[in-house]
Amino acid sequence: MKLSELLTELRQNVLGDRSDRIEGTPDYLWSEDTLTRYINDAQRRFARRSLILRDKNYQSLTLQTDVAEYTLDPQVIAVISAKFDGEGDLHRIGHSIFQMERGTDFAYWDPNSVAQANPGKPGSFSTDETLVADEDVTLKQIVMTVYPKPSSDYNNKQLLLRLVRLPEKLTKSDQSCELPEDYQLEMLSWAAHLAFMVPDRDTHNLDLARYHADKFDAAVKSARLETMRKLQPPTGFGFGRSGWAYSR
Repeated sequence: MKLSELLTELRQNVLGDRSDRIEGTPDYLWSEDTLTRYINDAQRRFARRSLILRDKNYQSLTLQTDVAEYTLDPQVIAVISAKFDGEGDLHRIGHSIFQMERGTDFAYWDPNSVAQANPGKPGSFSTDETLVADEDVTLKQIVMTVYPKPSSDYNNKQLLLRLVRLPEKLTKSDQSCELPEDYQLEMLSWAAHLAFMVPDRDTHNLDLARYHADKFDAAVKSARLETMRKLQPPTGFGFGRSGWAYSR
């Protein structure tokens, strides 16, 4: 839906904010700028909590010699995978696992040598330096760390990233919302929650604010389950091999 359609739906059908004036300027309780701001907050919050907005095309990251950390675009929420064109995915690991990575140039492994490992072809990446436990906390920009540091052979080489991102801010009436269409109307519940929380005699309504917040949370939960289902690989079971085992 376009921003103009979302505004109409929110004002007329969700908030019931209609003008009874026959002449003159519209006498609305909430201005268009206010509702637009609430819609943008709603779509951003929905995308961040549900992780539902993923681009089908890869975005590229340009490597630089001896540079291990790369700050990603502020719109990026998470990195699903990274790879060189035509190759398999790099290993996704946590920072603590860097200490367990084996340098390819060592005949033996000394955990204290990880920081001095020779630059080469990156084989692993981590983004856990910017993870937060509370999903309602504003995320910092994601810093992606690759290991080992790229050598000069990989200067300006492109890593292809699959990303989870935030939607583009809606600023023009004919601009379309990027959230899946199935969730665009449900997303408006958060905008309604914000509208009814305004401390004004004509707009303040805690019961309606809680009602719409609960609707929004339920929609986010449904969308997140759909996202996890799509990302979950099928599990295969095998019997009679080393007792009992499963494989993916």
